[in-house]
Amino acid sequence: MDSIARSAYAPRCKAPMEEKNNLANRNFSIAHDVSRVFKCLTNPDYILARSKAMGELDASCKIARDGDRTSLHITRTVCHEADKLPKLMRRFGLRQTVVIDEQWWDDGEGKAGRFHARPGNLPIELEADLAITPTSTGSELSITQRCRVHVPLIGSTLEPLMLEQRQKDLDQEVAYLREALA
Repeated sequence: MDSIARSAYAPRCKAPMEEKNNLANRNFSIAHDVSRVFKCLTNPDYILARSKAMGELDASCKIARDGDRTSLHITRTVCHEADKLPKLMRRFGLRQTVVIDEQWWDDGEGKAGRFHARPGNLPIELEADLAITPTSTGSELSITQRCRVHVPLIGSTLEPLMLEQRQKDLDQEVAYLREALA
């Protein structure tokens, strides 16, 4: 039996959030310093304006600062386009309220953070490690996202599709960030 056939018979177990099929890393060059990028990303007015620009139905944002730590609690109401969701996920409804908790802290000359999102009644969890680091031309925003779809048997098949959609959304959000900073 060749390795492809053997892998089809291998027992499946719940994979940790770090497996490749549910992990995506992106780095974005931003032509502004760490402080300015961070200030924008943690500004409630910016977050609400970005949500509106992304076509979200509603958003709210609470922020707390404690020394070098900044915490955000964001609620976003989105309406997904049916053709952008896998067929199985459509049965949970196209309109979702996404609850996001985001924490940032000082990390040397830059900022580091964590992001956790749970989209309403969808069986999905999104996590991300965030970093803003200084560069000679401004800063670099690094985002490593992980996705877990809690649907037996097919969750690991849906995770790359959900991450792909999240990557497209992230490209739009970073384009909006660059425009807001200009």
